[in-house]
Amino acid sequence: MSKNSRVRKALKKLEGHDPHKIIEAAAELGELGDLRALEPLKALIFNENPEVRRAAALALDALWEPKWKRFIQGGDLDFVAVYTSLDLEALGMLKKNLDNANKDYQIMIEKAIAYSLTELWGNIPFHVFKHLVDEKYIDVTFLEGVVAQH
Repeated sequence: MSKNSRVRKALKKLEGHDPHKIIEAAAELGELGDLRALEPLKALIFNENPEVRRAAALALDALWEPKWKRFIQGGDLDFVAVYTSLDLEALGMLKKNLDNANKDYQIMIEKAIAYSLTELWGNIPFHVFKHLVDEKYIDVTFLEGVVAQH
């Protein structure tokens, strides 16, 4: 089978619902090194399945996107790592996934954001914080609740 055919087949598997097949496809795409896989793999970075997230991050690392491997370890702290990184691409993807997620997943992400904010509170330069609020990466009403708790 040609490389092009293998890439197309693996990209198709990423669209499925079986986490094991998605993980296999992500690994194969990383090995194949085809840049057509970048965006589909990035779409998996905030998947609800931590193993899928980690497989996507490792594949992206193989495609010269190493930051995802640093952020995504395949566990509960993935969202904390993304939020505290202040990486605008990652934050934008986190926000998009938060807006589209089911309620339980939203709560998990929001808890990670709250924790991250308490870690970052004294370390965020004002202009960065203002940008995050202006672009709605930080919901000011949510933030007021976090501040009230501390």
